[in-house]
Amino acid sequence: MKILNTQRLIALLFILCFSAITTLQAQTYTLQRSASQMQVFGTSNLHDWELTVEDMQGIIEIKQEANLLKSITKLHLSILAESLKSGKNGMDKNTFKALNTNDYKNIIYNLKSVGNIEVKSGEEYTLETRGDLMLAGVTQPISIVFNAKVLQDKMTLTGEQEINMTDYKIEPPKALFGTITTGATVLVKFSTTFTN
Repeated sequence: MKILNTQRLIALLFILCFSAITTLQAQTYTLQRSASQMQVFGTSNLHDWELTVEDMQGIIEIKQEANLLKSITKLHLSILAESLKSGKNGMDKNTFKALNTNDYKNIIYNLKSVGNIEVKSGEEYTLETRGDLMLAGVTQPISIVFNAKVLQDKMTLTGEQEINMTDYKIEPPKALFGTITTGATVLVKFSTTFTN
């Protein structure tokens, strides 16, 4: 009788462990460029300016349990540096020079960890994250708060982040022989869509 109870207990534990493993579902999503937007806003002593990202790629891997987001195991974004466009040829050239695009073709972000995950609804979340951002060959840690929405076949990440260019040893671009100087801090706003 004791042996039978022990066997039942082992079987029950096995079922519970197996159920716990199978309920944690992993999903992988790929960035959809046509449905994603990213802009950089800056200032100068003459007027404000903005750049639009025209070419970026990315992937995100998440884990869900009972259709609730539990963690992000990977987030990688790669932006073609020379796809940052202002609509003004002279400004674009100054931007590419500041970013040293001859040597560093891409701006790269990699997620390192996720802190607090706040559930706003069954589909919407606020995520506190830490990652590494590489600009012009210099990598620095960065904290970003993402607003996420997770659907069965799609995930969106939105938010905004200030970046100080001097942290990455980037000299803020100048124009007209230095008479126009830009501020060191820029604001990046993004709305990215990933599908599986």
